Parts: sequence; structure tokens; C-alpha cells
Amino acid sequence: MSGLNIAEVFLSAWLRRRHSSQLPRFTDIKYLTRFICIVALAVPLLAGILFAFLCSSTFHKSPLRLLVEWVASDGLGAMVSTPVFVAIFMSRFRGRVNWRQNSFYPLLFAMVTIASFAQFKVPVLFLYYPLLIVILMRMGLAWAAMASLFAAGVGTRLTLAGLGPFAAANGFVPGEAGILLQLFIAAGMFMVYTVSVVMESRKASEKRLQEIAAQYELVTENSRDAIVISDFVGLRRYFSPAVKNLTGWAPEEFAKRRLRDTVHPDDLGRVEKTLSDLRSGVETA
Repeated sequence: MSGLNIAEVFLSAWLRRRHSSQLPRFTDIKYLTRFICIVALAVPLLAGILFAFLCSSTFHKSPLRLLVEWVASDGLGAMVSTPVFVAIFMSRFRGRVNWRQNSFYPLLFAMVTIASFAQFKVPVLFLYYPLLIVILMRMGLAWAAMASLFAAGVGTRLTLAGLGPFAAANGFVPGEAGILLQLFIAAGMFMVYTVSVVMESRKASEKRLQEIAAQYELVTENSRDAIVISDFVGLRRYFSPAVKNLTGWAPEEFAKRRLRDTVHPDDLGRVEKTLSDLRSGVETA
């Protein structure tokens, strides 16, 4: 079984080798489809056939039952563990965590997880997902992944002991309790990964905006031209330093003056026409 598990992981990695230098894109439907087809279905199916053929007499079960159990557990296991460890390797716990302010959240998550799987009378499992998102936003992707691993360990141990909401599952699929547990953890991890992608995209956009703002400030603050940003009712929001150099008025003095007082009389008609064009949406204005 250990040999087949190692071979299974090796084959999955080999089949995905062309994408090994890229960060996983689990939010990309094409990437996710290929990942599921290869890592969660095709390779576990191949290993499961070998396992069922070799071990059916040892476990006294039908080969089909062994095949279903193998594919279900290993396929879901790959879908759970791969995003978790990718998240840890991507972030490597970068960034400082203020434990004085944030230690409450992992403690609460641990309490809710244990309380959820240790009994089934009080349904508190719905608190798992929002707490996982809170840990992601407050502490980072790696810690959210570690929380998922913790939940997987606790859930597996207590479910095998016959406790928790999944232990009572006894359907037509062999090992249904374990399958439901892995689906629950996988859904949480993919949710965390998706939110993380959105957060990273937002951070990248904010960084780009800061760079643009810095370049804009560099240009306007050092321009010899007078640059004024105003709305149509005359509220002026920005004055470049050149305004004072050209007019002698300080920004607060300039802000109090009407448009007619700041434009040369010979240019006033042309300026008013330009403002009228702007109001009408004329691009060349």
C-alpha cells in the first residue's frame, strides 16, 4: 500500500511536470479540470486497480469495493492535501502575526472544530468556514492551511471513533463517512484558496495604484506648468506648486478666487467653451 501511494504521487507529479514551475491556479476552470481528471481520478484509478488486484484476497473484499474505497480516499486526499501544502509552500508563513490580537481566532477555531466532531447533538459545524476565512484574513494563507490540517486530523480521529456528524453516514458508497469528511475539508480549503487569490489580486492592484500615484505626484509636483484639478462647480481639489510660482497666490488664496479672476480676459471665452465641451462629454476638450 505504501509503495502504491508513493508511485501514485510520483505519477501525478510526472504527468503535471510541465506545470511544476507555475503557481497552481485552482480558480482557473481549465487548470482545475485537468488537475481533477489527472490527480484525483486517473492516477488513483490506475493505482486502485493494482491494489484491488493484489489485495482482494488479503482483505477478503471484492475487488470492486477495494477499487471504490481506494479511488475515493486517495482522489479526495489529493484534492485536500495539494492545495493545503501549496498554500504553505507559497506563503512560507511570510509576514508577522500579531499574536496578542489574533491568538483568540485559532483557539476559537480549535474549540469549534473539536466541539463539532466530538458530538452530533449540537450542530456547530457551520461555524467552521467563517472562522477559517477570519484566520486567512487576519493571519495569512499558511495559517489557514494549517488550520485545515488541524481540522482534518481532529475530524479523522473522532470520525473513526464513531463521533461527529459524519460518523453516522452509512450509505451505498463504501467509506462514506470518510468521503464526506474529506469533501468537507476540501471545500473549505478551496474556498480559502479562492479568497486568497482575490486578496492577492487586490493587493497587487493597490501596489500598482500606489506606483502610479507616486509617478503622478512626481510629475505634477515638479512640473513648470500650473496644474489644477477642479470639478464643474468650481471646487478645486489640487494645485501644483507651479501655481504659486506663476501667479504669486498661495493655494488657499487661489482656491477662494472665481474662475473669471484666474483666467486672462482674452482667454476667458475659450476657457468657458472648453468647460462646456467637457460637460457635454467632448473627448478633445
